[in-house]
Amino acid sequence: MNKLRFSDLIDVAMVQELMDGYYAVTGIPTGIIDGEGHVWTATGWLDICTKFHRINPVTAEKCRESDTYISTHLHTGQPYVSYKCAHGLTDVSSPIIVGGQHVAQVMTGQFFLEKPDVEFFREQARKFGFDEDAYLKALAEVPLITEEKLDAIMKFLAKLAQFLADMGYKRLKEIEAQEALQQAHASLERKVEERTVELKAAKETAEAANRAKSVFLANMSHELRTPLNAVLGFSQVMKNSRDVTVEQRENLNIITRSGEHLLHLINNVLDMSKIESGRVELEESPLDLHQLVQEIRSLMYVRAHEKELNFTLEQSPDLPRHIAVDGGKLRQVLLNLIGNAMKYTKQGGVTLRAMGTQQETAGRASVRFEVKDTGPGIHREDREHIFAPFVQLGDQPPTEASSGLGLAICRQYVELMGGAIGVAGEPGKGSVFYFEIPVTVLAPETMPAARQRGRVIGMAEGQPRYRLLIAEDHPENRLLLHKMLEPFGFDLREAANGQVAVAIFAEWRPHLIWMDIRMPIMDGLEATRHIKATDAGAQTRIVAITAHALEKERREILAAGCDDFIRKPYKDVEILEALTKNLGVRFVYEEETTPVAVAMELHAAALAELPDELLNTLEQALSRIDINAVGRAIEEIRAHHPSLADALAAVARDLQFGRMLWMVRAALGETGPEDETCIKK
Repeated sequence: MNKLRFSDLIDVAMVQELMDGYYAVTGIPTGIIDGEGHVWTATGWLDICTKFHRINPVTAEKCRESDTYISTHLHTGQPYVSYKCAHGLTDVSSPIIVGGQHVAQVMTGQFFLEKPDVEFFREQARKFGFDEDAYLKALAEVPLITEEKLDAIMKFLAKLAQFLADMGYKRLKEIEAQEALQQAHASLERKVEERTVELKAAKETAEAANRAKSVFLANMSHELRTPLNAVLGFSQVMKNSRDVTVEQRENLNIITRSGEHLLHLINNVLDMSKIESGRVELEESPLDLHQLVQEIRSLMYVRAHEKELNFTLEQSPDLPRHIAVDGGKLRQVLLNLIGNAMKYTKQGGVTLRAMGTQQETAGRASVRFEVKDTGPGIHREDREHIFAPFVQLGDQPPTEASSGLGLAICRQYVELMGGAIGVAGEPGKGSVFYFEIPVTVLAPETMPAARQRGRVIGMAEGQPRYRLLIAEDHPENRLLLHKMLEPFGFDLREAANGQVAVAIFAEWRPHLIWMDIRMPIMDGLEATRHIKATDAGAQTRIVAITAHALEKERREILAAGCDDFIRKPYKDVEILEALTKNLGVRFVYEEETTPVAVAMELHAAALAELPDELLNTLEQALSRIDINAVGRAIEEIRAHHPSLADALAAVARDLQFGRMLWMVRAALGETGPEDETCIKK
């Protein structure tokens, strides 16, 4: 139990008023003092003690002897304790015991039980240097009380002490009850009446574990994203080199795809953490829905062929094209569902159906997606719990590694978008996962114009030489940014922590700072605040580059003064676009047609001009989904038709093997109108 204070238990002002009334009637001085010597009430104390005995070092020591005796004998169980000091005055105290603790004592005293020896006090005045007349006057004010009267007084004061103790005990119980109620309300919330103390402890333990898990996942995400940024970033830098060979590009593509797969797993775990903590938010923006489903069809076509499965897209005519929706979450739901279907399907195929269902109101509609497979199916009793985190589908172990979070994320995202998700099918007859979400239908003219730009090959003329500061504690990530930016002729400097960044800023005044957030000595947020607090800093653009991935952290970063925000791992195009956005830097882009345009050009004429031997070699490589063989076949074509080889390489880089395969077969005369319709959807 904590040490009790008299003032926490008793209304001190009320007791002081009571003691003042008692003194006015009886003339008996009183006081209430706690064990630390703190005086809570004092009434009628006499000058002989307060102005003489208690202020002289020698006589005060005798007073302390009286205090010590009384204090040490208050616990004997007697109703009161009295002591006659060396000056002949008597003090009496009665303890106030609350909850087994001695919180204070009611005292009276500064009186004689027998007539005092005036000559003794006169001698004492001379001995200790007291003003004799004033001292003897104070002596005359000390009352003479008989033993009988003292006993009557102390019986009253003892009763008063017990009354105060009872009052204090009642208040103590009220305090304890209030504290218990507050603790129960805070920990058990709305279910406090139905829960027990044991459940409270369990709840607090679970919450602590959940917080620890969230912190762990956020930190692990940061620690994994940081080296992954270097892996993916240097892969981009090397692929952009004009000296890279086809084989090296293929190897770099493998590294990139593997790194992006790892990033996808990291994002799944982090998304689940954000969902569980309620931190996930919708980010709606204009979307070309037809383009999205075609991109997914192209992306999953290659994966289906790797498993020798069919993949079909069935797109209904009433599917709205231009909508406002959280495109990132919709894309992830579709990829997760299709990926799951392919994982558990050993033969047959997977079908994606996309359709509009109804026009709800002006500008609002519902869209429905179904993913049907010919896999093992799902038992009815398993249909609900498969959407729980870390649950694997089916009775058989999966043939591909996964985080076990895909379906849980699908359900949470669909519900966040205002929809519902479900599953149908029977064991041995395949499964159908379906969901429906509301969307806002947009007019075509409101859609942002799509930019069709090639690779950046330089900077436009007539621009200043920009000074850029790279503040990053990881040397490999500093080197990555340096290599990305150096070819464009920027003046570059580097800082390994925020403190160095602030010093370089003050001396060099860069136009833009790439600011990592987590750094030693001084982190990026503190460095940003220091810089933005200056007049020059207000004109300097600061772009935060961080492995933090939570929206709350993004808001904190921007609130600290950063002008822009890029998450690791980033792509070179994000870095260059940030320069254009924040400094107005103008770049020169390589003239490059899009994969779709190239595909139409190849289909129209060029491939048919190649020898059948080369087309057959390329067709066989594409059928096997053999990336290395495709690259070698394209290099053989280069000897006959360099520009055509470049066009094929551009399509191959985007892994549009399904489109290439159709074009090659069309050139060989192996496809019919039905195939063409499928490709041009």
